[in-house]
Amino acid sequence: MNRTFGSSWGRKSWSPSSTGSPPPEREVPNYEQSGALMGDKLYKGVSLQYAEPPEARKPEKSYRFYVFKDGDIADTLTLDQQPTYLFGRDRTVADVPLDHPSCSKQHAVLQYRLVVEEGGMFGEPVDRIAPFIYDLGSANGTQLNGEKVPVREYVELKEKDMVTFGLSSREYLLLTDEEAKEL
Repeated sequence: MNRTFGSSWGRKSWSPSSTGSPPPEREVPNYEQSGALMGDKLYKGVSLQYAEPPEARKPEKSYRFYVFKDGDIADTLTLDQQPTYLFGRDRTVADVPLDHPSCSKQHAVLQYRLVVEEGGMFGEPVDRIAPFIYDLGSANGTQLNGEKVPVREYVELKEKDMVTFGLSSREYLLLTDEEAKEL
């Protein structure tokens, strides 16, 4: 094989004397946000602050929030028809409206997610669908059993958990239908 310096696989490399003009410059990629995907996050003309994760699922159990105001049941919310429930003041997009002024327009999300755990009889994975609370960076936060929920982190909810939004005195008690019958 007869090779000369500056050539590779039968091609000669560029030199000013060979063609007279330099090769075209390569375009540098732009990794900035273009906004092209923002159209996917619009609902009724409002930009949504949340997108469902791939592991989102409709719940297998029938969950309810029992809403307490000053110790009395003010409302009961059935939360078993969809994988995601948006809580907030903006009634055009919120599945569960929050009327307290300390709550954000898009305050928090109740998200049902598929959770895969080890624990089968022979160590095989076991699937379950569990509810999670996810604060959307609200100004006054979301509390779970009196503790502040970390911003933009999923926190799993258990039966009999109490959730409050912002500075509202309304308390949301999570129960399944089976658990509610026992009380």
